[in-house]
Amino acid sequence: MKHDVQDAYDAYRRALATGRASWHPMLAAIEGPPGVWRMTAQFEHYGWVRIVRIRDQVGYRAELEDGLLLAHFTSLRAGASALHAHFLAEHSRAGGVNG
Repeated sequence: MKHDVQDAYDAYRRALATGRASWHPMLAAIEGPPGVWRMTAQFEHYGWVRIVRIRDQVGYRAELEDGLLLAHFTSLRAGASALHAHFLAEHSRAGGVNG
């Protein structure tokens, strides 16, 4: 299959129009052992997402690097997103752009 350069430009314009980025925090998740995803940024590990069973429900536990629970989620995608958002918030100032 061969793609035309125009396809890349069109995809870029669609992404800008919909506000959807091509990267998702799931891409920062490295699985191992099975059912446990380690969230990483560059060379830094910042948390875990684990499959858990609570009674008859299966979900995902997002926890910070030190083991503190961030929250429980019904999807891996939501857990990874929330953990990544928390990681980014830890690296920014509270308040508006001008402090």
